[in-house]
Amino acid sequence: MLSKQAYQRICDQLQARDQACIPLIYDHYGDALYGIIYRIVGREEDAAEVLQDTFVKIWENGATYDPERGRLFTWMVNIARNLAINRRNSKGFRQQTEVQTDEKLVYLSDKSRETVPETVDVKGMLQKIDEKYRTVISLLYLQGYTQQEVSDRLQIPLGTVKSRVKIGLRELRKWYDFDTTAALLSALAIVD
Repeated sequence: MLSKQAYQRICDQLQARDQACIPLIYDHYGDALYGIIYRIVGREEDAAEVLQDTFVKIWENGATYDPERGRLFTWMVNIARNLAINRRNSKGFRQQTEVQTDEKLVYLSDKSRETVPETVDVKGMLQKIDEKYRTVISLLYLQGYTQQEVSDRLQIPLGTVKSRVKIGLRELRKWYDFDTTAALLSALAIVD
């Protein structure tokens, strides 16, 4: 796990466009980002390309990262997730008709499991909340659907999708302490 000083140094270097931060970011977050991307695109070659594009975009936009608005990991996940969704949509990928099974869990190396707090047991934590909230959160953040796609798939209004996400996250806060909930929110790439 990164110390606060090491984390701050990476953020400062990224904002200052110091290339020394890129290998550090890759070492600490590359596996987690790859896992998120792979879950969305579903193919290794596409995931590898999107991961490369993600790091290019992180570098190009590093000066715009604002630590006051959210954690670095959350910011990077949003970039990776958006690029992965764009790739999936540009290739004509179709949404799966069944909720993904356990075989498609996020790929993480043993190293990343030990060092990245964002690798919490998201699926296990989500079991604590009502199914209607769990389903929406899973579709949005674990399977890469957009809010509109969730609305269409579940045949519920877009406003209901947004409400279920907020209520579901509020319910999670009742079950878990601040640090655990913060790790979950980072894993889901949500900035409060």
